Amino acid sequence: MHTGPDNAARSDSSPVSPTPLTDPATRFGEAPREVPDGMRKTLLGLLLAIISGVMLVVSWPTMGNLWPLVFIAFVPMFLAQYRFMPRRLTGLPVGVAFACYWFGGLQMASALVGMWPVIAVSIVIGLIGWLIGSFDKRFAERTRYRWFIVQFALIWVAIDLLVQGNLVTASMSWIAYRLWELPRLVQPVSVVGTPVLSFLIIMINALIALLTIKLLDGWRPKFCPQSIPRKVITWSSVVVVVAIVVWVVSSLFIFSSVHHDQGPAVRVATVQPGIKYSPPQITQGSWKPLPPAENNKRRDAQEIQMTSMTKQAAREGARLVVWPEWLLDYDPRTTRTSWIPALARSTHTYIIAAFVPHPTMAETPNMAGLWAPDGSLRAVYYKIHPVIPMGEKFHNTPEVYRTFDTELGPLSMMICFDCDFPPESRLITLTGAELIGAPSAGPAGTSRFRISSLVFRAIENRVSFARADLAWESVIVGPDGVVKKRTAMTDPIGGTALLVADVNRGPRNAPYTQIGDIAGLIILFFLGCRIVWQIVYWRRTRGVKVVGEAGA
Repeated sequence: MHTGPDNAARSDSSPVSPTPLTDPATRFGEAPREVPDGMRKTLLGLLLAIISGVMLVVSWPTMGNLWPLVFIAFVPMFLAQYRFMPRRLTGLPVGVAFACYWFGGLQMASALVGMWPVIAVSIVIGLIGWLIGSFDKRFAERTRYRWFIVQFALIWVAIDLLVQGNLVTASMSWIAYRLWELPRLVQPVSVVGTPVLSFLIIMINALIALLTIKLLDGWRPKFCPQSIPRKVITWSSVVVVVAIVVWVVSSLFIFSSVHHDQGPAVRVATVQPGIKYSPPQITQGSWKPLPPAENNKRRDAQEIQMTSMTKQAAREGARLVVWPEWLLDYDPRTTRTSWIPALARSTHTYIIAAFVPHPTMAETPNMAGLWAPDGSLRAVYYKIHPVIPMGEKFHNTPEVYRTFDTELGPLSMMICFDCDFPPESRLITLTGAELIGAPSAGPAGTSRFRISSLVFRAIENRVSFARADLAWESVIVGPDGVVKKRTAMTDPIGGTALLVADVNRGPRNAPYTQIGDIAGLIILFFLGCRIVWQIVYWRRTRGVKVVGEAGA
């Protein structure tokens, strides 16, 4: 009797497995279908990528300040990228890391632009990271992991260097800033620049990931598309360990030297008045003028407050008093001209006061003046970099970097956002500055973060800073990066504070100041070499499968 295929199958003594449509467990949900191994690996890889993203977010001062996580935050990302994600998704963990890290930084702008633009920009950055990360695994396999500890560091730090001139974040994305509370351990940035510290942080992550991958390969060989040569593990470990030892030892030595060589102490004060008597831009979010009588009344109250706080600073011994940015909505050289000179004479102090000459014109730059104890106006500084999210539109301002010899020593000025651009502090220091007064008006959301960039500017150039903020983030920091006093108010309305502290003038002998960011140029050069190398590898080996590449 003829039997068709179905009958032949049924004649087998083994039980017939139910199909998905006839399996009661599938129909009624009593037991879920088994997840394939490939999907399990992918889901685990996605989880690892998310863990990296979370650690990167909470490492930001404004999101938890769990800064030690920066030394391991990329490790789960590497594991996901190299051992768990299918080849077509190897860039996804990198994209997650990029998106989450930048979200952690950009969220401080949400008070100005809203949360959705921050989320949208973070997603775009994540997609760029995904694209970049898509090439890493193949490059590592084709070079047998010889450059693993540096290949991602080159990309991450090069991006930092390329975008540091933008008018939204400047250098605030630099991961090295997470270590601002450890001035004794970051001093080599005064020799090689801050990007090298970021590079070292990522190298440490890469080495930990490399060692973990090697252990994972021995534990679960099926996860291993290509084994990592033992000699790669050895030399990678030696390179990173030696780099760490050299960095720490040299940092402790430099810190001791700077502390010993810094100049005489100067008692300085930063006046943080709060926003009660501030111009309409701060209190109402608009430069729409107040009625003249009401505005004059506000100015009178502001004058009384600033006079009182400045006199209090002088009674506590301050010889330099710094006022905040966006304080005066007029030009004190032409309006209320006698007030600041008389106050400087009566208190025998140098006063740095910021002002906006034409507050209804966003194209007009913010400015700051230096008044001497004899009442004379010694200098005027023009803010160079506008803060685009805060509505500033000025451009082509005079880039005049000057230092003035005073009874207190060589003094200079900067304004707020300019401090986040490393070249500006360097150029000002080159003119002879040993102490820099910096009026500022940072948003409340940045008060636990932007202090970090100022600490690094002080260390890079070995100069002291006294930054007076309008209501949130005043700080006095020495040339060794040690914070003398600070405020960190997160309430949107801020608060009032008077900081008075002795700070030493800087020795101003940092190699970074003299030679600039040579290390950054070297990093960009080697990234270019890596890109060229990767193109050459691709052209030479098209169609050639790396061991374990299929199905990885």
